Amino acid sequence: MKKVTILALDGASATTITGPMDVFTNAGVLWNKIFGQSVFPFFEVEIATISGKPIICNNNLPLQPHTAIRDITQTDLIIVPAVFNIENSLAKHGNTVIPWLIGHYEQGAHLASICTGSFVLALTGLLN
Repeated sequence: MKKVTILALDGASATTITGPMDVFTNAGVLWNKIFGQSVFPFFEVEIATISGKPIICNNNLPLQPHTAIRDITQTDLIIVPAVFNIENSLAKHGNTVIPWLIGHYEQGAHLASICTGSFVLALTGLLN
């Protein structure tokens, strides 16, 4: 089973967190259930915030994470969602998030982004 970590930052678009979570969580599950086959999830999905505490999405929806980024020891894929007011988020958390992303990339994790999350990946220098 592959492990997927979705990084949730304050001001993120909720659908760019919950949408990928739904897709990856249901891979190997829904199709199998429909056809009466054994359920075999392909992915373990966790939402991680910097502190492990809830964030507030751009639509004022509070979102409870599973864990803090410091507790992620291994992951196969990190998804960085769209974040409104990305400049403020990076000013507050860039010194934590950027090294964390680079460290996991160096351990073999794939990195992906949605919309403005690409700016976060660009700051890692890994897109050069």
